[in-house]
Amino acid sequence: MELKVFRGEAASEQVVAAMALVQEDVATGKLLESPVDWRSIFRDAVHLAQIHAAVTGCRSLDILHCALAKAVSPSVFLSSDTRQIQLARAAGLRVVAI
Repeated sequence: MELKVFRGEAASEQVVAAMALVQEDVATGKLLESPVDWRSIFRDAVHLAQIHAAVTGCRSLDILHCALAKAVSPSVFLSSDTRQIQLARAAGLRVVAI
């Protein structure tokens, strides 16, 4: 979110408001923490990087984000990052670009 401020894509106030909404969703149970096996996540991230990084130009944290998403099987994967979206689709995630 803070990167959006840096890039001029969002104002600080918008980030604060968005994060407040996320915290509210956690507090009300709309967003849940999912326990994961981090060793497995990192193995999958390495695999995704080997297959897709040279083509998509995706960054390490984007790769890790997609590997984690695959592990928790979300109904949709939200992103506004073009390279991350490309990777998420290649990884088989149902993507909603925002």
